[in-house]
Amino acid sequence: MRAKFSLVVALLAIAAPVSAQPYPVEPPSNEDAGISIDRYIGNAANSPTKISHGTLYTQRIFGEGDKTTGSAGSVLAPGQQTDLATVMPRDVTSLFTTSKQLIFYVESGKGRIDDGKQFWDLSSGIGVLVPANLAHRFSNTGDEPLKMIMYSFTPWSGARMMKDIVVRDSHKLQMIENNVHWQHNTKLLFGSEFGVGRVLVITFGPMTIAGPHASPDNPDPKSGGVQWINVSDSQMLMQLGSEIRRWPINTGFVTPQNGKTVHGRINVGDTIATTLFISGGGLPNPAAAADAPPPAFWHDPPLKGEMATPTIAKSYYEALVPGRPLPKP
Repeated sequence: MRAKFSLVVALLAIAAPVSAQPYPVEPPSNEDAGISIDRYIGNAANSPTKISHGTLYTQRIFGEGDKTTGSAGSVLAPGQQTDLATVMPRDVTSLFTTSKQLIFYVESGKGRIDDGKQFWDLSSGIGVLVPANLAHRFSNTGDEPLKMIMYSFTPWSGARMMKDIVVRDSHKLQMIENNVHWQHNTKLLFGSEFGVGRVLVITFGPMTIAGPHASPDNPDPKSGGVQWINVSDSQMLMQLGSEIRRWPINTGFVTPQNGKTVHGRINVGDTIATTLFISGGGLPNPAAAADAPPPAFWHDPPLKGEMATPTIAKSYYEALVPGRPLPKP
């Protein structure tokens, strides 16, 4: 009996750790953190349709509001809004001006944008920046709706004021990130010289998950956050803290900035998924000042998987689409 007892003691001694090591601690649940994640989610399909530019149908995805008390989707900083914008087949909008700076990402369809003098062709994957107070007009040249994500913001008073429409073809961009956060494969569409943090096109391979991580704490209730919008008809899930939601096309989430609630992206389909990442504009940004140097393409030091090469930087400029003279009526 004594021998059996000694054997048990010896086995327990072998199993016991030499020194106490803490177990990994998961982030707090949404209930413990006191956060309602649906407040950070916006879905164009749940929004009423409004008209802009004369014939442009818009459905709100996100609007400005207090992220701690506002309604669902009302979480952006003052002066910011994101919509799904649709031009119906063969329709033409008015030559429209607004005090907001506008960024468009073409999701599907074919068309063109012009400023009354020059025009640029539009198709899936094209990004467009329209400076504040610059007249612009959309034409749908196809037989399917022209659908775009439209992000608008009030420019920072000290920002460089662009004078012309800027058009960039994301298909011609090289990736600045390769499997960052496990699965972020990233192209830079518009950099900080345009008064935004960054506008990125990020893709995820089939049956992959991006590493969940939390944004730093920012207690300002009107600070907004980074937007993630699904722009492909793919089988995506979003993770916000301890909960997940289905993530259909033209639905987005804004990252909670509390240092606790992790966010992640999960592709459960068998096709590559495409998302649009928008780091907010309209806030003081030295990179957008009139005398700012060329944009910085990478973190310093680069993240693991972030590729810093002259070829990638060169593609940012070579992907610019020049305007062509507008034909006379």
